[in-house]
Amino acid sequence: MKGKMDGDAIKKLAINHVEKVVLGLVVVVFGLLVYKGVSIEPFAESKNPENLTSTAKQVMTELETTHWEAIETEEPRVATVKYEKNVELSRDSIDAGLQFKEKGFPKSRSKIKRRDPDIDAPEYAPQNIQLVSVLGAFSLNPPAGTPDPFDALEDAPKMEIEEEKKPKRRKPRRPARGGEGAGSGMEGMMPEMMMPEMMMPEMGSGEGGMGMTGTSMARKLDPKYDRGYRVSGMGSGMGMGEMMGSGPGGPRGSTAQKPIAYTHQFIAGTAVMPNELLNEAFQDALGDATGFDPRRDRPRYIAFRVIRADVTDRSVDQLEEPNDAKIEAKEGDWVVTTSDGFMNRMYIKHWAGYSPEVISPAYMDSVLTMPIPPLLIQDYMKFAVHPQVPLAGQKKRDTTEVKEEVVEVDTELTGPSTGTRLDIGALKQRRPAGPGMGSGMMGAEGMMGSEGMMGAEMMMGSEGMMPPEMMMGSEGMMGPGGMMGSTVVVASEYKLIRFYDFRDSPRRNENGPQPGRKYVYRIQVAVEDPNYPINGRFAPPLKTLDPEVLDRVQRRTAEDAVITKQQGATYRSGYLWSAWSEPSPPASLPELTWFAGGSIKPETTTTLEGKTFEKSPATADIVAVNWDWGFATERTAEFETATRGSVLDKASFTDEIVNPSTLSIKQLDGASVKSRGVLVDIAGGENLAVVDEEEEPMVAPGKMLLFDAQGNLVVQHEIEDAFRFRRYTFADEREKLQKAQAATAMPEAGMGMGEGYMSDAFGPQ
Repeated sequence: MKGKMDGDAIKKLAINHVEKVVLGLVVVVFGLLVYKGVSIEPFAESKNPENLTSTAKQVMTELETTHWEAIETEEPRVATVKYEKNVELSRDSIDAGLQFKEKGFPKSRSKIKRRDPDIDAPEYAPQNIQLVSVLGAFSLNPPAGTPDPFDALEDAPKMEIEEEKKPKRRKPRRPARGGEGAGSGMEGMMPEMMMPEMMMPEMGSGEGGMGMTGTSMARKLDPKYDRGYRVSGMGSGMGMGEMMGSGPGGPRGSTAQKPIAYTHQFIAGTAVMPNELLNEAFQDALGDATGFDPRRDRPRYIAFRVIRADVTDRSVDQLEEPNDAKIEAKEGDWVVTTSDGFMNRMYIKHWAGYSPEVISPAYMDSVLTMPIPPLLIQDYMKFAVHPQVPLAGQKKRDTTEVKEEVVEVDTELTGPSTGTRLDIGALKQRRPAGPGMGSGMMGAEGMMGSEGMMGAEMMMGSEGMMPPEMMMGSEGMMGPGGMMGSTVVVASEYKLIRFYDFRDSPRRNENGPQPGRKYVYRIQVAVEDPNYPINGRFAPPLKTLDPEVLDRVQRRTAEDAVITKQQGATYRSGYLWSAWSEPSPPASLPELTWFAGGSIKPETTTTLEGKTFEKSPATADIVAVNWDWGFATERTAEFETATRGSVLDKASFTDEIVNPSTLSIKQLDGASVKSRGVLVDIAGGENLAVVDEEEEPMVAPGKMLLFDAQGNLVVQHEIEDAFRFRRYTFADEREKLQKAQAATAMPEAGMGMGEGYMSDAFGPQ
């Protein structure tokens, strides 16, 4: 009862005196505030506005005052360099393993999140595709025991010249000194005074087409017509590029079996990758970002793929946009240009060598720039270069007016044999990296097939695909993994993309181009993903990524985990694809038949009773050419007196063909040339001289209009065809033989040199 009363008393006390308690607390707080206010140090007099203004003016005056006189007399300040200590430090070795540490990248103080380079924009896609149709012979290493078909042929016989009527002597422009008996050049020359090109081939000239080896003489094509790759024994690996002082070229493989010429018919393509723009895109996205590393955060090309569409019966505008799913399923308008394994079979196993490079090394890339194949005789320059890429020895080409165009089908333009295309699923064929392999190489993540090729044999850039010497310019730099990579050098504006699309049997290449069809091409390039690199050890920390990039990387990591589980080996899709290039101009495979025009003899007329009658029709000297697929060379038939309406076919005759590998001229019996061409019209050959009719006439160049086998009108021009026409007809050999024969006959005519010779040599008597 007492405790209860005590509790009630307390409650009553709190209710009656609560306001007094609150008042007491307020008084205490007020007292504290007053105490603190009184104890604050008063505002310094020196820091009032007037004094601060005065101090600032004094400082400015001090800064603007010259103090040179005060320090002029001071002792000179000399930097102390401890050279001995520096030498000792320079001798200390650096731990080579530091760059392989997982967190070995330099730390950046930047707080900017890492973004993805915007490389899928159109301006970063491959540009300006150039196409050339090519038909020619490659030097390949055949299977052991394979005979060379030229071994069964006899050497072509020595060329014989029919005696021609002695030409009328040209009227001299001025009398020769010494009178009529004076020797005029050739008549007065003794055999020992003749120039080498005037000597008989048997005399060892070596240029006329025949040489002498013991008692046998074998005719050879004049070396000036050889503009292609040379097999071992004839200037090993020499080509047009080597004469230009460019990159390496040479034989490959075993020399136990001599190389043999094989026919290749294909479309060669070149394009440029905007290398400088791509570097700028990487710099914009990553240059100021957290964890920036120049070895990783720059474009490194790892693959490219080429697709093709048939536009024979439709326009380019009617084509659908490329779709990866349809391409992989082989549906839709676009197909990959080569099949799996094609590159391995054509390049690694069969090529006897590769032609020297002809472009500036700074514009090459070991992944994008395919090597030039061993094309025999014909000039590979036409398909190996690009108008926006400088040649070897040049710094930059003038590209003020660059036009996209297809070089007209010309069998003189002949070239390479290696597919540089990439199947859609090629990048999914990689395997884990082996010991010692870094991300710089295409094999870094195990993207090697059973025979040392990349994935689906379309991945370029490993040393199994290209000789180490070919890795020029930027390709010699080290990637984060310490291995050779295709790290791009900012200095070059472009990188050259070079690819080939071969016609082959459906068994070997079901997607190969076919004769008579027109095609367009598009290219796409893959670069290594800087935020999700192929080698996971060099991936930047996830916390440094932009939220969008982080989401993408996490999704890709999950997808790769599924593929890794399916394949049973580590897979990492560390690449980014550029946008597709614009469609190329259309191109077709070259025809197997063509023509080369020569000189024209105009018609002769006679006049009778005021009327003009044709005495003899105009004739054309023209060569019809068939490509011999088996011998990998041209079969030619010359029609020296073809008239309007002539059918340019010739059956069962003895032809002289050139072995592309050795340049030797062989005799082919029972040959035939079926061009199915018809000569429609002839123009040219008229005498253009207006004075001095006795001089050697100047005639108009010949032009010939023909129907080819497909019914197309074709124009051949004597000047444009001169190089090929002279090669097909062995004109240089014939002319040198004529000169040699004329030289042997000259002493007879020049026996009476006598007074004329002496007066011409020593002046008037």
